[in-house]
Amino acid sequence: MAVYVKTGEIGVEIGDNENSNPDFKPLSVTLRGRWSANNVPRGTTARHSPLLRLPDLPGMYLFLNVEARTARVVDPLQYEDNASIKLAWREYQDGLEPLPEQKIEKMTDGDVASWVYWIGRLIEKGEATKLDGSAELPDIDDIPGDPVISPFNARFGQPRTLGEMELFLRHTNLFDRLRRELQEESAPTRQ
Repeated sequence: MAVYVKTGEIGVEIGDNENSNPDFKPLSVTLRGRWSANNVPRGTTARHSPLLRLPDLPGMYLFLNVEARTARVVDPLQYEDNASIKLAWREYQDGLEPLPEQKIEKMTDGDVASWVYWIGRLIEKGEATKLDGSAELPDIDDIPGDPVISPFNARFGQPRTLGEMELFLRHTNLFDRLRRELQEESAPTRQ
């Protein structure tokens, strides 16, 4: 797979070993995490679910360039080398389209510190993995400014348009539905 990290960027893929969709506090959004059939608990009926035949779906990518004071949120489904994955998932989830890239520029010291802090938390909790070619995440104490630790950051807020909100919700709702279906299939039947 190609490397999408630009020089000087910290890059992570969202995802854990439970197919979760974690919140990213600096943007006040839930991001689609990596989904893998290998992370689905094997129950008696879930073993035969058509979901388990779907290819792994990459999680959203977060990129931060501390020096340039820029950040990006990228859906790797937009990349050509993920075309077959996108096609397979479209058959399961009608209308699954890559989310538009979100760029954040002219970040303040506090914005950069917040991204460093929360990316570090995601990595620490196992909810994100550094991408190949990523710059090292600096120590939060080496970043000027104070991170916003509260769950809402009004500077970034929610997606700007109804279309963006619908796309974010469609992606997170898909995984909520997948999790429910697999739990129902895995649940022992009562007689």
